[in-house]
Amino acid sequence: MSEQVWLDGQLVDEEVALVPALGRGWTVGYGVFETLVAHHGTPFALTRHYQRLEDSAQVVGLAIPALATLRDGCEQVLEANCRGVPLARLRITIAQGRSEPVVTITAVPTEPAAATAVVVFSPFRRNPNSALTGVKTTSYAENTLALAEAKVRGGDEGLLANTDGRLCEGTTTNVFVVRSGTLTTPPLSSGCLPGVTRGLVLEVAAREGIPTVEQDLPCEALVEAGEAFLTSSTREVQPIARVDRCPLPVAPGEITRQLQNAFRDLREREVDP
Repeated sequence: MSEQVWLDGQLVDEEVALVPALGRGWTVGYGVFETLVAHHGTPFALTRHYQRLEDSAQVVGLAIPALATLRDGCEQVLEANCRGVPLARLRITIAQGRSEPVVTITAVPTEPAAATAVVVFSPFRRNPNSALTGVKTTSYAENTLALAEAKVRGGDEGLLANTDGRLCEGTTTNVFVVRSGTLTTPPLSSGCLPGVTRGLVLEVAAREGIPTVEQDLPCEALVEAGEAFLTSSTREVQPIARVDRCPLPVAPGEITRQLQNAFRDLREREVDP
């Protein structure tokens, strides 16, 4: 049975969902998107994802529907494709058509992330001075290539330094390290994406009384860390077990486990924090 896609306000079968072949969203990757999860049919942190989508769309000059419209679209595709599914992955895409943006929403069942991650450093670099820094754009080939290269080398995720040689982010994640009891993550000025889960984890850590700093880090800091983890909507807080061929001392460490539990409590308590 084919999946149902929400396309410009209505559900259509994915096999007949038509998009303008000459639209810039398809010819040059001119678009933005958000990926989020739904637990038992309810999207998590949709407002925050919408705010980032709005920020990204403003940078590239795309108009997007109102939050209420996209919320309704998410509910429709979840009901059509993921009824009774405990965990689903949603994707909202806004891509430039011939004259107007084309909006699609998809929903598919997914599985929880693995208990730990193996990461490898990518040979590619993130440019913090790019016009698209901080924008979640559909021009995602660079990230896709970096992730594929990481998997060939036995990793679950590829980590990128920026053009200054400092730790930046993963291909689909943000990265945190614990140094001398302080939770540290690269600042947005490093070129990393302002991850929704990243922001929530920083807020949760503050409420938990965990010392936290956004600070430029050498890549070596990850290997030298007592504990480290990745964050993303689909991974939540995922401990890093190994960096390249170097295992970390513990996965999860004490602070990572505390944040895993606190984040899970937040998610179960508030669907739209």
